[in-house]
Amino acid sequence: MGATVSRYPSTPENYSFFSLSICTHDKIKIIDGTDDVVDIVQQNISRHYGEIQNQKVGKEGATCFKLADYPFLPGTFELSVKTKNMFVQLLSDLYEKGWKLWIASDLSRLNDYSTLFFRRCAPPQTYLLAFCVVFNALDTFQLIGAPEYLHDALVDAVHDRVQRKKTVDHCLQVKMEGIPWITTSFSQSIKIRSLMLRVFRTFRSHGFAYYGSMNMKGTADSIFFINDGTTLRHEDYCCISLNSTDRLRLIECPEELIDMASRLIEDSWVGGIQKLKTEGDCTEYKMKGAPWYASTKIDAVRTRTFLTALLQECCAKGWAVMTALDVSRKLSDKRGKHSLNIKLAGVPWECQPLSSMFCLVRVMMARIVTELEAIGWSVICSADVSAKFYTDTEDHSKDHTLVRIHEDIGRRPFVVRRTNLAAYSFRRHAVSISFHTWEWRQRTSTKEELLEDRSVRFARHRCNRIYPDFGDG
Repeated sequence: MGATVSRYPSTPENYSFFSLSICTHDKIKIIDGTDDVVDIVQQNISRHYGEIQNQKVGKEGATCFKLADYPFLPGTFELSVKTKNMFVQLLSDLYEKGWKLWIASDLSRLNDYSTLFFRRCAPPQTYLLAFCVVFNALDTFQLIGAPEYLHDALVDAVHDRVQRKKTVDHCLQVKMEGIPWITTSFSQSIKIRSLMLRVFRTFRSHGFAYYGSMNMKGTADSIFFINDGTTLRHEDYCCISLNSTDRLRLIECPEELIDMASRLIEDSWVGGIQKLKTEGDCTEYKMKGAPWYASTKIDAVRTRTFLTALLQECCAKGWAVMTALDVSRKLSDKRGKHSLNIKLAGVPWECQPLSSMFCLVRVMMARIVTELEAIGWSVICSADVSAKFYTDTEDHSKDHTLVRIHEDIGRRPFVVRRTNLAAYSFRRHAVSISFHTWEWRQRTSTKEELLEDRSVRFARHRCNRIYPDFGDG
């Protein structure tokens, strides 16, 4: 069979998941979606975006919508706002019909921006309100689709850095002082992350919970908040940030997390802590080597093992990951100790959106995710640890523009929230899967070694069943 697809696995009856991929530069692809899901997407595009140039069902059963005007390329302000507003409405409508965003991930390196996985849920009992926040350009907040009282709330939350503001087409734009999203200053970097935490707290205090984030254009992420009528209890937030090539920062973290991180680095990282720095609400560790820019196979696996242990310890102390973004910019996803490497045929993470392989790898990932859940493993976050494009030539024109290492560029933080300790204290085992990297948390600590072996056998089995000629393990 080689790397071609001779058959596709059918969608199981009453399957509770589907995926939606945002493809370059004008396509949305629905995989495993029911007819009702396809209708919801089609109606939202027509109502809130406009012209659908083409709607096609491939031989694999996926539905692809081609939109006018290249909405997933950087373009005009009007087109950008219209596109994001369409997704605000789409996420709301899907949730109201019983489909909730589960996780967003970047599965391809070139030809799509995000793949959103949805799972079936009980529809909310009240009318939904949702909006989108974008960290735009170098210095601007955009608030799209939010009620007007949240405009004032956002401005109040960031008032000490506001340069000017304006509202156009239901979009609030707040221009900040300086160039905060790419600052290389240590102190300014900390202030921006603290400001981000302040924004999360502000929206939650007004009844809007974090819902999810996605990359629509290969630039800044769009962050979605939603009010589904649920009474929100108070939550504490802090931030864990990976900076430069070797620095771990804990921002507004409690002493218990700082003590835990210190112990973990000394006990499990070769070379331990090289330097410790404290300024205001930030504790910074300089670690041995370059963990966020690993250059060897062993170092790449060691970094993932460390981050997995860090998140595991956070959960044990009652802090759960709310969202995570880029944590590395170098391609070095190789095998090492305690690592299973499954080589797939072809180039599945770089295939074209209309290719048969594009759908197949997303079907494979959906099946792996759902069946791992069935044997006790649940996703806690998706973190991009391989954002550098690989080529066997000297042409690096397709490298990410942020590969160049600065003090703060190219590192986006984990936002961690305080949770009910009892709800997480039994989740004591974690592993990571890297393609990209998915972090998994084991739901029960009993028979951990057996379960870990079982998960490895399971991953190999699923790749064999779904992906043709998956290659060496």
